Amino acid sequence: MEQIAQHRPVFVSRKMGYSCEEVQDRILPKYPMEKIEHGVAHARVVYKDYEFIEEELRSNYHWQNHFCYTLDSKSSPNFRIKIRQLPVCLRNVYVVSEEFNIDSWGKSMNKAHFECLKFLIKKQGWNYVLLLQNYDVIIKSVYEIVEIYRLLSGANDVEIVRAPLDLRIRHRRRWDAKSLNLFPEASKSKENATLRFAKGVVQASLSRAAVDWMVNRVNLTTLIENINQEPFSDELLIQSLQITDEFDMPGRFSYECSQTGSAGTITRLTHWIMGSPNDCLSRHVRHDICIMGVEHIPELSRTPHILVNKVSSFFCAFFNGKLENMQLFGDLD
Repeated sequence: MEQIAQHRPVFVSRKMGYSCEEVQDRILPKYPMEKIEHGVAHARVVYKDYEFIEEELRSNYHWQNHFCYTLDSKSSPNFRIKIRQLPVCLRNVYVVSEEFNIDSWGKSMNKAHFECLKFLIKKQGWNYVLLLQNYDVIIKSVYEIVEIYRLLSGANDVEIVRAPLDLRIRHRRRWDAKSLNLFPEASKSKENATLRFAKGVVQASLSRAAVDWMVNRVNLTTLIENINQEPFSDELLIQSLQITDEFDMPGRFSYECSQTGSAGTITRLTHWIMGSPNDCLSRHVRHDICIMGVEHIPELSRTPHILVNKVSSFFCAFFNGKLENMQLFGDLD
């Protein structure tokens, strides 16, 4: 791997056909897949690098899983056409009709994910959903993820970090359930409950019960719109719902526990680099995050996390192939 890192393979775009026969030939497994106890839903917001997205779909495909994509409205016409072709060819792949203008501050990311959640809750057979972004790479096999979610037993896996104090005081908006129109008339006992703020990474694992609550039992329209005005709003919505005990979100964390310190997540692995790029094994850093390369494969084979952020296929074309060998055979050579 050291030699590979020194002469890192360059990503070369392939000439690919996009008929359903060709798409199915690339994505559908060539070997029989064992039935799993429950499928897993994937909700991924995408905007570029179709070959990478297709490779992630292929390496995580199972006929019991469900895959939903929401497009950033800034996506190129060519990328949009290719993504929207996927559900034409694969019955458990979906692309929501609405697109969102998502920026680097996280604006509209919650809206984009929520559109997928509204679609996925209508599909049967899955018990957890993964919230994903474009360049997230899943490092566990289909079967390992099912086992992880079995052990979670209905608990959501969401990173919880205390939100800055100014979030609670700098705006004149009201964050109580009544002002947010959060609960139906039958839930008047909860209308004075006030949202408690927390933050964390976007990537999360939510139980089906939590998604059903978000889509069918509460009205999140006003809350999502209000939070969308905040910087890094994509790091606030799920986290804040998780710690507001009075809202009674299924699988939630508790506010009391959140005050004892940060709660990590097994969903996403990230190496934050606040100093020199030399602190990152690959020596490549973007937005204070170490870009994972083949140098990290031994570590990734041992980590309990489900996915890694960030990876760029243009940075290391060899990475995904080694990950797949690791998932299937434990091969690190």
